[in-house]
Amino acid sequence: MLFYNFKIICLAVAVAYYSSASAQDFAALEARLDRYVEEGELPGGVILVRRGDETLLAHAFGFRDREADDAMQIDDQFRIASQTKLIVSVGIMMLIEDGVLTLDTPLTAYFPEWQNVRVATPSGTEELARPIVLRDLLSHSSGIGYGFTEAWFGRGFNGWYFAESDRPIREAVRAMADVPLAHQPGSGWTYGYNTDILGALIAEVTGKPLGVFLDERLFEPLGMEKTQFFLDADEADNLAVVYSRQGDALLRAPDPGGMVGQGHYVQGPKVVESGGAGLISTAEDYVRVLDMLRAGGAFGGQQLLSSETAALMTEPVITSPAPDWYPGGTEFQFGLGHEVSKGRPNGRAAGSLGWGGAYHSVYWIDPDYDLSVVYLTQVIPSGDLDDETVIEQMIYNVLRSEN
Repeated sequence: MLFYNFKIICLAVAVAYYSSASAQDFAALEARLDRYVEEGELPGGVILVRRGDETLLAHAFGFRDREADDAMQIDDQFRIASQTKLIVSVGIMMLIEDGVLTLDTPLTAYFPEWQNVRVATPSGTEELARPIVLRDLLSHSSGIGYGFTEAWFGRGFNGWYFAESDRPIREAVRAMADVPLAHQPGSGWTYGYNTDILGALIAEVTGKPLGVFLDERLFEPLGMEKTQFFLDADEADNLAVVYSRQGDALLRAPDPGGMVGQGHYVQGPKVVESGGAGLISTAEDYVRVLDMLRAGGAFGGQQLLSSETAALMTEPVITSPAPDWYPGGTEFQFGLGHEVSKGRPNGRAAGSLGWGGAYHSVYWIDPDYDLSVVYLTQVIPSGDLDDETVIEQMIYNVLRSEN
């Protein structure tokens, strides 16, 4: 509860200093985003900034489809990839509140094939020192990696991408247990299939497809009408096109193209609802999840999570050397479903929560400013784009200039 007492104090300060903020203050940011499009670095995107109950900025820029000269709209849909992880993690926390699971529930309680998983060592493999538990999966400290090696390719995995697969997720989880862990559970941070396993676990314990559970427990209560795993052909008009940076050029990605392409979200087997990276959403939908967590689990007069559970999701579980691609420093903290930031220069405060997706999207919640931010675009690979850092610093420049 200390977090929420501190948050209330910070909110009072924020209201006192920043009550005059308006979209007009973000004109320089909007112009900078337009310049990224004009210079051919970005196709387009949507950014949404909320503080308290007020929307400070809701801005669509550039193109949903450059070749068709189709302008981006504020309610366009995006492949949010790993931003799916937060949503599924909230689902697990709901089941913990229901008394169905605990943070210390062993994975083997539902998926017994993980009983004999091995752990990689420099000289071979060794036995597990202890079982993998849900806390490990939520914080990516289980040792389960992603399928970017021959060991994974040979078992039918393709990185984080499941949309092209017709193998049920339960079978995929069984196959994952054949690959040695990168380290003993709880002893390090390894990004991987943890949240896909959690999505499969939700289906296992509830007897419902993951998408149905999320519809009932999150999407419908939050009014997230455009968040789903797959689209029918007649629903795809508002799905933003994926582009790829190749050198200085921004090229339309192949269709379907797999992991680096338009994907199999409209035309495909539509079998695996990937809890780690499978959802399609909008900025306006996604910010509702952030606002609910920022408000201590409450939204629209409903208490979807208890304030204690929401506070638990703000606490770091593991501290680790930062991965090579991480922009926020050399040390890295991860909690139950997302990063717990140590703060960034001229950007988000320490204790902010956030993550991003493979198609170059990002979100964060900053308790110091009572702030939710969602930035969505569709670029994979994105190369050396600096837009996420620039956007973050420009947002805080506006907020701090009013102090």
